[in-house]
Amino acid sequence: LARRLNVDVTFSPANYGPVLAPNHVIMIRNAVNVGFIERRPVKLAYWALLYLATLASLLTSKSAIAVSEYAKNGIVGAFHGVLDGRVSVVPHGVDDAYRVVASETGDEGFLLAVSDIYVQKNFINLLKAVVILRRDIPDIRLKIAGVPVDLDYFEDLKRFVKDNDLGANVEFLGLVASDILRDLYVGCRVFVFPSSVETFGNPLVEAMACGAAIACSNTAAMPEVLGDAGQYFDPYDSGQIAASILQLMTDDTLRQEMRQRARKRSAHYSWKLTEQKTVSVLMRR
Repeated sequence: LARRLNVDVTFSPANYGPVLAPNHVIMIRNAVNVGFIERRPVKLAYWALLYLATLASLLTSKSAIAVSEYAKNGIVGAFHGVLDGRVSVVPHGVDDAYRVVASETGDEGFLLAVSDIYVQKNFINLLKAVVILRRDIPDIRLKIAGVPVDLDYFEDLKRFVKDNDLGANVEFLGLVASDILRDLYVGCRVFVFPSSVETFGNPLVEAMACGAAIACSNTAAMPEVLGDAGQYFDPYDSGQIAASILQLMTDDTLRQEMRQRARKRSAHYSWKLTEQKTVSVLMRR
């Protein structure tokens, strides 16, 4: 179809694309190293196929876009540096609807996590942190907004909630409309991003734009995206996750400072800038 239309460039906003299409460009969005934390055969097969499809697409592509330096370094390293000159970094933006001023920011006392539910999102360690936090804050509430894509993992999370009597402390919201999601970002006391592997993290920039106080994993692309606008923790240490959250929950001065830093940091991200950089890559001869 692309050849019949005589297109100049074929753009696939995914890790892989039509390898025989004219001048195809792909976007590196998924971290192929997620396969290293999987143990389930079916999931391992998925990531192995993604790796091979990405390799084939990169080897035949005109160029590629990575959503972060972390994503670029990961893909260049995975393929032994042979593709370095073909990969440009173009971060995602954030919708202006998420940008709020300080006077809009509320504080309804709950924790918020936003992500579709996969194993690499590391919600199990966040739930373990809630068990620890409940010692200091018995009525602590965690709201998780996101679609349970990995159903086996979701069942594990629900089982953990039941076994640890967290029913009154944890709420799975499922898919949430963007206007309601904005209100959740604005209203939360602390936004938590516990992911173990991430090439960018759209919820991070949405939370920043809404002026949320953020506790975040210190791995993968998160420090690159968040900068100094949050409190960091080791995502594999539930005690450290709990300590970072507790500090933000109880220190009003620190929480307000993190809110201000988040709003300031969010100015680095806009879809207009993403558009301009993407067009520049697509038009490159």
